[in-house]
Amino acid sequence: MKTRILLTITLLTLLNLSFAQENVKIGDKKKEKVEKPDSLKFWKYNVFGSLTTTQSAYMNWSAGGDNSLSLNGLVRVKFKYETKKFYWDNSYNFALGMNVIFKDGSVAKTDDIIDMQTKAGWKFAKNWSLVGTFGFLTQFTHAYLGTDGHFSSSFMAPGYFSPSVAIEYRPFEGFYVTATPTKGIITIINDQTLANRGAFGNKAADRDANGNIINLGEKVRYQLGAYLSIGFAKDLTKNIAIDTKLSLFSNYFQEKPQNIDVMYDLLFKFKINSWLSSYFQLSLVYDDDIQIPLENGEFGPRLQLKQILGIGLAYTFKNHDFK
Repeated sequence: MKTRILLTITLLTLLNLSFAQENVKIGDKKKEKVEKPDSLKFWKYNVFGSLTTTQSAYMNWSAGGDNSLSLNGLVRVKFKYETKKFYWDNSYNFALGMNVIFKDGSVAKTDDIIDMQTKAGWKFAKNWSLVGTFGFLTQFTHAYLGTDGHFSSSFMAPGYFSPSVAIEYRPFEGFYVTATPTKGIITIINDQTLANRGAFGNKAADRDANGNIINLGEKVRYQLGAYLSIGFAKDLTKNIAIDTKLSLFSNYFQEKPQNIDVMYDLLFKFKINSWLSSYFQLSLVYDDDIQIPLENGEFGPRLQLKQILGIGLAYTFKNHDFK
């Protein structure tokens, strides 16, 4: 009798262990099927960096020439968070270029920009959004214009802060039109010499008949006006991409609001291989408030143009093309 009871207990124990093992296996399979949520599901990013250099050396060269070295660096960062009804769009552009002439040790700047833009949008209809934007624009180092080396700008002189609330139209990815009747621009002139000159539309210093300063020039200027921006970015081919933007601004409170500020930026990227690329950049600016030195020693607004063609090391880090 005792033997039968022991056999029965042994069989029940073995059956219990068997079912437990099967349950563990099933549980393991279920765990394998559970996928962790992708934390980057709603994030898209694209980082482009380029470093170009040119070196020239001469010895007993009858045609002449100065030994020189030029170096240009460019970084463009785009990242975006997007859901069905909301998106947060960011664009950061940094560039700095220098050309050194070894003969006299002179240094000429070939490029200089810090441009940071952020935009949050709520989609209230197909292709239409209400957006809040904020921009910051300045440069890294001092700049000089004209043959006499006229000091024209530096870091945070000027520095532009531009908040706004606008309506944005996006019929397809890579193209947008943003418009608002109320865009603010706060201009910081963090250099008293430039502020005294009224170099960026700010109130210049008051002077007496002998040219002595009575009241210093204002270092902060506020503007409010209408704004329109059109942007387009697309891969034209596998190795050629375009990124362009046009911005227009009219200040309600200036003497001539019909004199619209214009900023246009065009960038072509040409991919040669994974580490080598070329780019062509064109920038146009017209701002009625920026005083450019003229030939007669006076100052006035002029069309500003920057064009750069570079070839060198480049690398793109991305999970999206922003087409």
